[in-house]
Order: sequence, then C-alpha cells, then structure tokens
Amino acid sequence: MSFQKLNIVLVGGGHAMLPVVEYSGKWREKGHKITLVSDHRWLYYSGMIPEYIGGVYNEDQIRIDLARLAEKNDVVFLEARASNVAPESKVLKLNNGTTLTYDLLVFDIGTIPPRESGFSGEGIVPSKPLHKIRMLADFIANSTKHPGELLIVGGGAAGVEVALNVSGRLCDQIRTGDFSLHVYERAERLLPDFPSPMSKYVYRLLSKRGVRIHFESTFEPQGESGESSRMIFWATGTGGNPIFSEGGLPVDSSGFMRVNRTLQSINDPFILGAGDCISIDGIRSLRKIGVHAVKQGPLLAGNLDMLISVLEAEKDPGEAELQAYRPYPINPLILSTGRREGIWVAGPVWIHNKMMLKLKHYIDRKWIRRYLSKSNEWNRFAAMTDADSAQTLHR
Repeated sequence: MSFQKLNIVLVGGGHAMLPVVEYSGKWREKGHKITLVSDHRWLYYSGMIPEYIGGVYNEDQIRIDLARLAEKNDVVFLEARASNVAPESKVLKLNNGTTLTYDLLVFDIGTIPPRESGFSGEGIVPSKPLHKIRMLADFIANSTKHPGELLIVGGGAAGVEVALNVSGRLCDQIRTGDFSLHVYERAERLLPDFPSPMSKYVYRLLSKRGVRIHFESTFEPQGESGESSRMIFWATGTGGNPIFSEGGLPVDSSGFMRVNRTLQSINDPFILGAGDCISIDGIRSLRKIGVHAVKQGPLLAGNLDMLISVLEAEKDPGEAELQAYRPYPINPLILSTGRREGIWVAGPVWIHNKMMLKLKHYIDRKWIRRYLSKSNEWNRFAAMTDADSAQTLHR
C-alpha cells in the first residue's frame, strides 16, 4: 500500500514535545520525515530548577538532551530558532536562513517575558526560557565563596520558590551580610494568586532568613546589571511568542496561540500547539505550570498519529477522530522551601510539612528518569534519596 509521505516539523523542545519525539519512530518507519527545531539543545525541567539553584541537584540531573533523544528516535535535530511561519504556503523559516516546508507543524516553544513588564534583557536572567537559568545557578554557586546580591523581580510562584531556595542555601552569607537578596512585588503581598495565609507564611520564612521584600514596588534597574557581584532575576509572568501573531495565527490578549480542545490552531488544522505557548478556547486560563504540558504531551502525540493516518489516506483532516484535552479538576502545586519541607497548594487549601517535599521529589524524579540517558549520572540520580538531597538543605 502506497501513501503520501509527510514532512512533520516539531518546533520547540518543551515538556509536551517529549512524548511526540518518542512516538516519532513509528512515523519514521512509514517513511515520514520528522524534524525537531529548538534554539537550545537542552530542556531544563521546570519542576526541579529551584532546587538546582538551591544546590540539591546538579545540572545533568535536571536537563534532557534533546539532540540525543531525537537521534534515538530517528528525528532530524536542528539547533536554531523559528523566526517566521507562513501558514498559507506551509513554510517555516529559521533564524539561520533555513526554510522548512511542512505538512504538519507543532509548537511547544514556551513563553517570553510580557512586553509590559519592563524587561529589557540587558544582563538580566528571565524565568523563561528555562535554559537561561544556568547563568543564575552559576552566580549563586559562586556567591557561596564571594559576596553578591540577587534582585528578584516578581513575587509570584516562580520568583518566590527561587528566593526560598537561594535563601536556604545562602542563609549564612545573608546573616553575615556577605550576600543580600531582594524581592520586588507590585502587589501588596507575595503570591497574590494563592491563599493569604500561605502568603504570610512564606513572607515570615523569607524575612527570618534576612530577605528584603518590597511590596507595591515597580522595579527599575539602576547601575550596571550583570556585574559579577550582582544579578537580576526577572519573574513577572509570561507572554506569547510574537511568531504567532506575526504569522497571522489567532492569538489571545497575551499573545498565546489559540487552539481548540484537540490542540489544533482554531483556524488551521495542520498546526498544533501545546504547553505554555497556547491558550485553549473553551477552557479558562490555565496557570503556566509544567503539570498541564506534561498531561498534554501524550494527547498531542496521539492526535498527531490520527492526523497522520488520515493524511496518509489523502483524506480531509476533519475526518480524524481526535481526542479533546481535559485539564485536571484541580491543579496542585508543590513549592520547595530550601528547608526539609514543601508547601502543597490547590485552590484555597495548602499544607506544609516534610512529606510534601518527599512527594515533590518522588514526582519530579519519576518523570525525568524516563528521559535521562542511561549513564553513570543516571545511576547516581536513580539511587538518590531524600536524605542525600537534604544534606544540602539548612536545617
């Protein structure tokens, strides 16, 4: 039986894209070409980043080698940034001058700092894209030996969890005045989208560690950012990548690509998206956290498989029986505190104790082990216990 050979282009190496890459071997066996485009070889797992900065994990334990994963599944890997999409001609342009044609195009490219946040990019580390966090991790590691200053702009979950882990790691330096840590939040309290008692608890934790917190404050960099003794971490929220609006794809008010429940662009069934870069019509705004991307990944791979089967038969994509995405009824989140406890929160309910940190470690490690290479690093990681992790945490 002969059928149309397809060009399938995957853009971005986000959490939801990993099951798609794993599934690609099946499509390659049929003769289809799959290309993965990412501006960075490594995917840093968002759930483990704060504790990586806090010294619990090393870099190889929290990142996934996209090039190796692609090679393993017979996928072409291009380390480049997608700069323009032309849906009418089914062409994707890359920043290195390469032009790719596609039959199916999939986006999982994450977010950028929102334009209205004041982010300039000059010597400032943003919370997204994730791979830039390495600069902050290196700065904090160096600050264990030399004086430094960290300014965190944004007192939401991302900024607060980093502040908790940094202050837990460097509490001795903060007490002696060798390191200073500031958090700037526009609202009148930390974690404004979370329960007020939880916000007060976190405020007390940070204050006891010597962290200086500035409420109802609009931060503007003064002096030279990016100095060896000073760093700014920008965590004020997220915005959509301009490639969508510039390519004529429908976007919401924040610039995220609008998709339907089957994760297809609302006006182009040949373009799909998942993870933080999308908003789903008919579903209220989802918090930009990894739990949604991780759940969308298998659905995205399955729907792509059904679309490929329909296109192989040269049928209309509308004939594919795609599955609809259904988010979790509640979206629990666990924050590490830089101590031997975690904070679990879902809606108005929150608790904090040692078991929550153990639960977080179990969930995070179980997910990432699937994608780490079977190396000595993996073996050490697999054998790691919470007791091992806690050696780096202040009591």
